[in-house]
Amino acid sequence: MPVRLDPDEKRQLQEIAEKLGSNVSALIRLLVSSYVAYYEREGGHVTHPLEWNDILQKSLSAEAAGKAAEKPISYLQKKPRSQKP
Repeated sequence: MPVRLDPDEKRQLQEIAEKLGSNVSALIRLLVSSYVAYYEREGGHVTHPLEWNDILQKSLSAEAAGKAAEKPISYLQKKPRSQKP
């Protein structure tokens, strides 16, 4: 799953991973698994830090940001993979 990060985000993740004695891939897997575990533990609800609303509004159109605020987890739902014959 390709994820686009800007150079500063990459640098920050690298620094954090090094401080933890890990690597960026392991750090991202830890973050994702922690997020999913929290989501499941909370019965399908996630409360994001307040600044996430600002981030979403800057990176999404106003309409898309409104939909994301209504259903912030909707973009994480898995879509079924097409099966190979």
